[in-house]
Amino acid sequence: MSSNGANNGQGGGGQLTGSTPQRSLASVAQAVAPSYQINIGDVVAVSVYQEADLTTTARVGEGGVIAFPLLGNVKISGLSIGEATQTITARLKDGFLVSPMVSLVLVEQQRQKFTLMGQVQRPGQYELPPSGSMSLMEAIGLAGGFTRIARASRITVQRGTGPALEVDGNEQASGKARTIFKVLAGDVITIKESFF
Repeated sequence: MSSNGANNGQGGGGQLTGSTPQRSLASVAQAVAPSYQINIGDVVAVSVYQEADLTTTARVGEGGVIAFPLLGNVKISGLSIGEATQTITARLKDGFLVSPMVSLVLVEQQRQKFTLMGQVQRPGQYELPPSGSMSLMEAIGLAGGFTRIARASRITVQRGTGPALEVDGNEQASGKARTIFKVLAGDVITIKESFF
């Protein structure tokens, strides 16, 4: 099978290699939780059983897509590994292959970060774990915990361009909160000073 002209989509993810041997994909794959969602900047390796021309390694581009042989741009950001595999499988079934067996693995994870500001011991930027999220108390623990004058009861979290979220850190720490607040990539967390 030939894949000539397969990567002619504009604005897609960068193709890193065209023929990475299938047996080598497992050796570079990163273990991630089943719920992990593919992010822009991640590098994935895709292979199709008995279709060497369709083996490719690509970085997810700004549009959330990778350039894939035969298919052009395929959007996979925001999908789990399983969902992305199903998406490529369905596209290949649509006029190309009768029963494709697709394997997709994460080769390199784009580092996801959040920022802690204000009354913590070590303000700054921190990396999220491979799962893509962590609890607010775990995040504050990374920064050495609250300072002596922190106002833990009113923590603000700026997420994207929406209004700031307000979280009661004391409630989160006590274990009595209805839900555990999860920190996500790009969050800016501010712990203000107490008023005595």
